[in-house]
Amino acid sequence: MTLRLIYNSLHAAGLVTSQRQFSREWLQKQPSYYSSSVSRSREPSLQVLFIIYDRIRRMALSSADDIEIPCQHRKQLRRLAVEIRNLIGQRLSPPGSSGC
Repeated sequence: MTLRLIYNSLHAAGLVTSQRQFSREWLQKQPSYYSSSVSRSREPSLQVLFIIYDRIRRMALSSADDIEIPCQHRKQLRRLAVEIRNLIGQRLSPPGSSGC
């Protein structure tokens, strides 16, 4: 799971219009954070993953009355939230642990 995949998914759903907006509004970082991270092949920090996970999860679980998001995009957001949650879990698990 990369920031690029997350950005592309949100962009395809019409939830972000630019990389700068994604950095500021979704990642709570400076406008150039996304483009800089991608160009340097940096993985997102746990802090960034928690921030984006929380926002995507909330949108995916919100009722249709709260936010105008088509059903297909809600399903996509739920899948994306699960993938990010799994990535967070992998990062928090010590190397060599079996998860037990």
